[in-house]
Amino acid sequence: MKKLFFILMISYGGCVIAQTLQEPVNLNTYYQSDIPNNVYVKDIYNLYAPYVGEWESVFEGKTILFKIQKLTHLEQSFPDGSHYYQDMLIIKYRVTDIASGVVLASTLEHLNPNTVSLSSVGVGIDINDLIFQYYDVERCNFSASISLIRNGNNSNQLFYKFESNENFIDPDCPFYNQGVVNLPVPKTDVVFTRVN
Repeated sequence: MKKLFFILMISYGGCVIAQTLQEPVNLNTYYQSDIPNNVYVKDIYNLYAPYVGEWESVFEGKTILFKIQKLTHLEQSFPDGSHYYQDMLIIKYRVTDIASGVVLASTLEHLNPNTVSLSSVGVGIDINDLIFQYYDVERCNFSASISLIRNGNNSNQLFYKFESNENFIDPDCPFYNQGVVNLPVPKTDVVFTRVN
């Protein structure tokens, strides 16, 4: 009888655990509607690893340093009460004027991942292409899409591609009459080289 009770308790415990845990889903699951509640969008195949580190580019007289970090199991919650967890990359950056050595912009000191303006949102059509969202509260909530594409011939290079639609600048934004939002990151294609 004790043996039967023990087997029943183990079976019941297994059923409870099976109902609360869900299999992780892959990184290429993009939209909240595609992600079940309480699921973990996980870097199952370790696609983020080659991007982690420090990368540098020179553009228009400035040195741009990207520090890419991987964060795991971050909770994403929504007003309707749904939530999920995800692995993501964040990019902290520093832009330095080459001639004077003056730091023009930097997010390297930001500790809270929610205050970082560059974060990964998924994998592109090609697994060597990661898509990031640039969202800048200090620049009237300006947003853009940035792709970082690994160079198949040189693992120490990333191709950076910037895409935005500046036609959607709010009329109350100080940049509205300028026609262009001044950003600390390049608004054109550049190449980043691994420095660490």
